[in-house]
Amino acid sequence: MELLDENGFRTDGRRALEFRRIHCEVGYAKNCEGSAYFQQGLTKVVAVVRGPKEVNPNKSKALKDRATLKCTIGFAPFSNSERQVTRSRFDRKAQEWALLLKRCFERVIILSLYPHSVIYICCTITHADGSELCACINATTMALINASINIVDYVTCCTCGFYRGDMVLDLNSQEESIHSLAVFVIALTNERKQIALMESHSRVHADYTEQIFELAKEGCLQVYDVIASITRRHVYSIARSVFKPEE
Repeated sequence: MELLDENGFRTDGRRALEFRRIHCEVGYAKNCEGSAYFQQGLTKVVAVVRGPKEVNPNKSKALKDRATLKCTIGFAPFSNSERQVTRSRFDRKAQEWALLLKRCFERVIILSLYPHSVIYICCTITHADGSELCACINATTMALINASINIVDYVTCCTCGFYRGDMVLDLNSQEESIHSLAVFVIALTNERKQIALMESHSRVHADYTEQIFELAKEGCLQVYDVIASITRRHVYSIARSVFKPEE
């Protein structure tokens, strides 16, 4: 299977640097401090944030100078047609991604503002069609803003693929299954363009790493434009309802 055909199109009809359609909502779930829904193509994720919840320092292992961050990622039973057949593989992947999610947001959340407390982040993948970890990170950014938890910057994430000299953004599940395809997951802060997370099990020549990083910056900026617009619109709607002038 080739990544691009002779006309430069991918299997789903996109160009190399073209994203799948993104749809997202802030404040998607109830009974939590913050939540968000993020859909990219057929990949769908719901992120829920609970906390910060203060804990008794005498009865727990809570840190005295900052909050403890706990992250989980799970696949809904109906998220993938292969879910029942390869359940253990999906569970291992979810555990690995939860650790990466925690590592990413420990660098972004200002944890020192919440000593003796715990912040819970729970992402549920309701449909898996590639770039699931990216969707979890993007959804979490919106959910944290919805929960009014202080972060240093927006964090956005995208996947980059490299195969036989071709580079693409936003891989779907069919593309991720291509043998010998190098897949990179890169999350960046928007203003500082600092790497919040860079993950890959692939190896490429050093000459291509700068190109991959520059491509990831372009991809993350595209995602930022979408989620920043949605979150601002949500904040403005709340502000209008709170400060609505009396008639």
